[in-house]
Amino acid sequence: MTGTGNNEERYSVCIAYQADSGEVKFFRVADYYPNEVVEGDELVPAVTASDALDWDEECEYPDYVFCREAYYDFPDRDSDVYLLEWRIDPYDRKKQLSRICNGHDGLPITDDVREVIDIPSINCREDLVEALRVGYRLNGVPTREFYLVYERPEGNYQRFAIKCRRDDFVSRDGKLRLLDSVANTRQSVLTAPIVVLDEKKIIPSDIREIKGREIYSGLGKLEEEEGLLLLRPLEYFASDYVKYYLEHCETDARLTDKERRYAVAKAMGEALSRPDQIEKYLGCECPEQELSKLKKPLRCR
Repeated sequence: MTGTGNNEERYSVCIAYQADSGEVKFFRVADYYPNEVVEGDELVPAVTASDALDWDEECEYPDYVFCREAYYDFPDRDSDVYLLEWRIDPYDRKKQLSRICNGHDGLPITDDVREVIDIPSINCREDLVEALRVGYRLNGVPTREFYLVYERPEGNYQRFAIKCRRDDFVSRDGKLRLLDSVANTRQSVLTAPIVVLDEKKIIPSDIREIKGREIYSGLGKLEEEEGLLLLRPLEYFASDYVKYYLEHCETDARLTDKERRYAVAKAMGEALSRPDQIEKYLGCECPEQELSKLKKPLRCR
């Protein structure tokens, strides 16, 4: 184990945990070394006290960092994840002098960190759509941008995920779910970029209090996107799609006071027969097997 020198500044991605007593600890998950950055792999797993061989190394590699600034920020935090700059207190080696990274000298900030959320019950797109609709339980508050895993192909050490923005979600009753917008469906999130994550670049936490939470090793970079994934059940946007079709496509099924029922039926028939227009509306391909689901909600409106 190589020491960094007691007076050197360290940079660690920490996840905050509040005990029942009210005490808040910022557990180290990954470390950032400004002079040893490898493109696409800026973070490395943190060396902690459990890896230490003696008392000196326990001081040099603490499980958690105390940060007064982060502690006071915690009640109004945007996320449990912090990028902290710290060094060992020269007057008490069991303590640290620390602050939240503010981007000085071109260094990264907390918003550059990406959390990986992998929920065992989500194993395919259909599971993901349902979880986003009803909400899923999440341990803590995720990073500003995070990756939500929905598929894990066997044997290739990759995870398929969608790239999410925390602002597109709402937390209710301990569950995180997509925001809805009945008034303006197209302004709500219908799709998300697909990313393929290399499992070797995912850093897990083995600390009991935050076990299961994971950080991606890339800082401030967006993985190459592999298209878009539809996130909503078709019932969510069915009515709005018909309006879109009538506004943007050549059709003689215009809604008038006369023969209104006939015009609506004709518009529905035309809209259902144009999957190319559904794809244009969504910005991504609509699963063929789900197109039939669109007929029932459209006819019920």
